[in-house]
This record gives sequence, C-alpha cells and structure tokens, in this order.
Amino acid sequence: MHLKLEDIALFVANWNNKADNIRTIAETLEIGLDSMVFIDDNPVERHLVRTMLPMVEKGLKDGIELGQIDFSTEADSGKMKI
Repeated sequence: MHLKLEDIALFVANWNNKADNIRTIAETLEIGLDSMVFIDDNPVERHLVRTMLPMVEKGLKDGIELGQIDFSTEADSGKMKI
C-alpha cells in the first residue's frame, strides 16, 4: 500500500503534543476521535496517545507494516534514495 500526501485528509507536522494535534485534527475535520487511526513508529508516542486518547485506534490495520507505507511526495520523486 502506498499512501501519498493527497490521500491524507489533514497533514499536521509540528512540535506540539501528538494527542493535542489529534484532537485538533478531529475538531477541524468534524469527526469523532473514535474514527481516527494513529500511526507512529515511536513506542513512547504510541503510549502517550494510548494514555491520553484511548478511543483513538492505534497501530496498523490489515497486516500493513510501517515499512510498507510510502509517504513520499511528488517533490521526493527526483531525489536520490539511500
């Protein structure tokens, strides 16, 4: 499965607390927190969200592993991959 930036309804990247960002995204999109999935490779961040927002679905669905998700953008296509 290859996700592209245009597949994401709202992309947020900042230094704010991830649980607060998830709340902001849900409010902006006018959806319930129980409709969201949180994906992160950092166990500390996953624990934070699990503790602060237990209604947010954690982990990856349908056996997808983080390495199988391509978050590249059109701008990335010309860059050398290492």
